[in-house]
Amino acid sequence: PREHFFKHHRKLEIGFVIFYNLEAVFKIFCLSFKGYISSTIHKFEFLLAIMTTIHVLPEMFLTPISIFQVLRVCRLIKASPMLEDFVYKIFGPGKKLSSLIIFTIHLLLITSSIAMQLFCNLKNPKTEKFFQNFSTFPYALMSMFQILTQEAWPEVMQKTMGLS
Repeated sequence: PREHFFKHHRKLEIGFVIFYNLEAVFKIFCLSFKGYISSTIHKFEFLLAIMTTIHVLPEMFLTPISIFQVLRVCRLIKASPMLEDFVYKIFGPGKKLSSLIIFTIHLLLITSSIAMQLFCNLKNPKTEKFFQNFSTFPYALMSMFQILTQEAWPEVMQKTMGLS
């Protein structure tokens, strides 16, 4: 299902990468390579241009290198002073961000415990095997993390609802 979902979006991604690379080439042409690479934000953009180009290669499309695709948003935050101020106010000087991370981890642990208690006894009626996604705490934690990150969460939901 993941590959099927992204099959249709690959052409759009290639279009964005071409546009992004043309923007980087235009900036290099205007500023010269030495002038372009002297700025920290341009070094970041250059790295993004290279890595997103590698990302759209067929054998690299659904790999961990996809993080560079997401990092393009960071570039937008630096481009807008108002947006940069907004992000700083939300996350502040790291203390608020660490609190948010700790809260998210605790929420994940609590929901995993509750889900394991609710769904640990689910059996497949045909095979009489227990539903593995919530049979132990590590499996429940990984299933809840999968739901939290929204990575193929409908499959977990459909299996759980089908056995409930």
